[in-house]
Amino acid sequence: MRLRRKKNWIDSRKGMHPARLIAFLILTAAVIWYLGWRF
Repeated sequence: MRLRRKKNWIDSRKGMHPARLIAFLILTAAVIWYLGWRF
């Protein structure tokens, strides 16, 4: 259920500009890495 919702969330953003989408993914990965490193 959660995985399907995440897929729908990604599908709804496929209309975004590729560069913006890549920047968003990098930012998300950086936040996850930062939190994982901090704690």
